[in-house]
Amino acid sequence: MITATGAASAIWVPVLSDGGSIAVLAVGWREPIAELSAGAGNMLELLAAEAAIAIERAELITQLDSIARTDPLTGAQNRRALTERLADDLDRTRQTHDPLCVVIADLDHFKQFNDTYGHVQGDRLLKEAVASWGAEVRPTDTIARYGGEEFAFVLPGCGLEAAAKLADRLRLRVPSNQTCSLGVAAWQPGESVEELIGRADSALYRAKNGGRNRVEVDARPLAPAKASPDAPEVAGSVSQIVLSTTRRLLGMDLAFLSQIDGDQIIFRDLEGDAAAFGLEIDDHADVSGTFCARMLDGRIDGLVADTSIDPEHATLPVTQDCGIGAYIGAPVELADGRVLGTLCGVRSEAVTMLSDADLSLIRGLAQTIATHIQGLLGPDPSPDDIEAAWQQTVQRISPEPQR
Repeated sequence: MITATGAASAIWVPVLSDGGSIAVLAVGWREPIAELSAGAGNMLELLAAEAAIAIERAELITQLDSIARTDPLTGAQNRRALTERLADDLDRTRQTHDPLCVVIADLDHFKQFNDTYGHVQGDRLLKEAVASWGAEVRPTDTIARYGGEEFAFVLPGCGLEAAAKLADRLRLRVPSNQTCSLGVAAWQPGESVEELIGRADSALYRAKNGGRNRVEVDARPLAPAKASPDAPEVAGSVSQIVLSTTRRLLGMDLAFLSQIDGDQIIFRDLEGDAAAFGLEIDDHADVSGTFCARMLDGRIDGLVADTSIDPEHATLPVTQDCGIGAYIGAPVELADGRVLGTLCGVRSEAVTMLSDADLSLIRGLAQTIATHIQGLLGPDPSPDDIEAAWQQTVQRISPEPQR
């Protein structure tokens, strides 16, 4: 350093942390200095101590940022990190016109595996699956856990054919003689993050319904935009995107859109493992015995992350009959305050990671549905008008069979 800088005198002060040196603070003078004053020495030691604190703080912030974006069980990215990464990759893809694919994988019969071998072995299977899959993907790819046994892979710069081949390799790398089903979709110009994930999700449904342990590719072109905002295709896309976003981003087994009709709740649209909860579209239930009723009358704020903690929730017939371990919901409310229904998510196991941020998300999604219905209604709608608005809102372009 002396030769490079031309310093006539210099001093090096170690930057210490936990008894070890993590850096060196170097100071030089252009003129020779016979002796460093006590004040200058104390000042350099103070600067070195401040540098150590700054370095430790930066490392801590980096660690906390990593923890906030990482699934603690598997080490994969979590769903929030995935959403951020996919949005960034999509922004680059729009500029570069490079391909971008998403793969969604679901471990087959995972609940049965858990019931047979126990949750410890189930957790081990999830961790080993992520480790095994990691050997197949590139450093630029992203592996994320949505929650439960579902994982997503973001593949920037990867075309549909290559993504499908990768998905088949991932299928063959599930440990413990288990299998998985996968759906693949490539981004198309004009498509949103939610639409891309929704098409990969639809392909996954087909893989599940086609016998599991297989890969399905969604290569359908985007439907052309319709001039009329009331067209059934547009209405269908609203419902599909909202439900898929609710289930995926919140880690739910099932998302549902329900209409409140007097003392009855009518399940208008379902997305996810409806059979596990014994539900079907157009099913009716007494609203008074549901979590939706508790959310609407203020007994809960819309979130029960673990139904087993409160005995009042654990003993509800709907908890026991449907096996609900976690619930999150929001009202579908018109501008005049009328509540037409609910947007909800349920899971068979607790989801303790849910937070106020997730409540804000589902409330915003429920408002999207409410705004759409509001746009279909006149100033003084009749019950028949409201029924027709519900029908238009939940009409699907190409309904997929429920898993």
